[in-house]
Amino acid sequence: MRFCIYIRPCRIYYLFLLLPLLVVGSFDRALSDNLGSVKLLKLEPYDKTQPHPLAWLSQFYMEGSPNCSEDAVFLIQKSKHHSYNPSLLGIAYIQRSCWELAEQAFLDALVLDPKNLITRYWLGLAQYVQGDYIEATNNWAQANAGQIFVGAGRYLWQSGHSAEGLKWYELAVIVGQHSEESPARTQTLGLAFWDMAEMVQQEGDPTQDVAAYFEQAVEYLPNDARLRHSLANYYVSQGNLEKALFHMREAALNIQTDSPILLCALGEIYLQSGSEEEAKQFFTASLQAVGPYPELDRYWHIRAWDGLSEVYYQRQESENSVLAAFKAIELEGEIVPWRKEQLSRIFQSALVAHPDRLDLYLRIGQLYEDIDEQATALSFYTQALQRWPNDPLIHQALQRLNYITRP
Repeated sequence: MRFCIYIRPCRIYYLFLLLPLLVVGSFDRALSDNLGSVKLLKLEPYDKTQPHPLAWLSQFYMEGSPNCSEDAVFLIQKSKHHSYNPSLLGIAYIQRSCWELAEQAFLDALVLDPKNLITRYWLGLAQYVQGDYIEATNNWAQANAGQIFVGAGRYLWQSGHSAEGLKWYELAVIVGQHSEESPARTQTLGLAFWDMAEMVQQEGDPTQDVAAYFEQAVEYLPNDARLRHSLANYYVSQGNLEKALFHMREAALNIQTDSPILLCALGEIYLQSGSEEEAKQFFTASLQAVGPYPELDRYWHIRAWDGLSEVYYQRQESENSVLAAFKAIELEGEIVPWRKEQLSRIFQSALVAHPDRLDLYLRIGQLYEDIDEQATALSFYTQALQRWPNDPLIHQALQRLNYITRP
């Protein structure tokens, strides 16, 4: 999947919050009668016969104390004046896999501080492990935990565990759909569906509807130009240029109107659809646009010049096609392997159309010289020599190459 990399950050503290969910047990699917046909995930409690992976948590909250869990509980209970005591006690109970006691401790903590979202998150975890999916979902929704689950899904996906990552994204959707309307809820649901779309597309799972995930993401994030760009790229890969044009036009003309990336991408879709004039218009607009990142602009300007070169080639404007190709190579500083065949086709077409243009032979040869492609440059100079055997400029070029390439 070719795309321009965009980073959608996940706050660092989310990693701390989602760690217990990643290590506390394995997953399988369960259905909740109270939620109809909505699928929920089931967390199995950790095997109590094994060393618990959260053993460090109580030590962390006891400022590095090396005491075991029983000592940690004793110390937390002893200092009852501390407003966070019930939460710390709940975490200590989680460390011992005492989920019912942990739940009660977090409920007590919420009496003291009902707006503490981290406590509500931990309460949801304790309830979820015990199978109380409805209460867990409600508490996670109040804590905006869907954002945490999106982070967990992304971590697993990028770590090569897409199947597990998909479950976390689904859980983020469940929690998000049960949350109150808010910008955080909208963002969570949009990112969850967006990530699922790209993950499933990357995995090539034929049982999943990539377009449906993308379209649901657009429902929540209709003004995200990057999302529209990703969806347009997907439709291009499926040959649906009509839908690709719709979403790319929304991105480039209605959402972010001065982006060299989006304008060039729109030009490329028009070129694929056979609309050369529109393609030329948007490639030209892309070259005039300036984004916040110069190196990214340079990359897309190279693509815009490539696109213009192809537009002119298809319109049999061979000289303009060559000039646009020159601009792309000048910006890039080299000819990448995949472009060599394209350039050969364009240059040869220009020379066939203008067989008496010595300057074209010399310019093409000079271009290849400048990027250390002496053998290719030599082939164009020798072609010119056959037509103009006495031209001094050709002989100068050949002498120059003989000097460069001699051992």
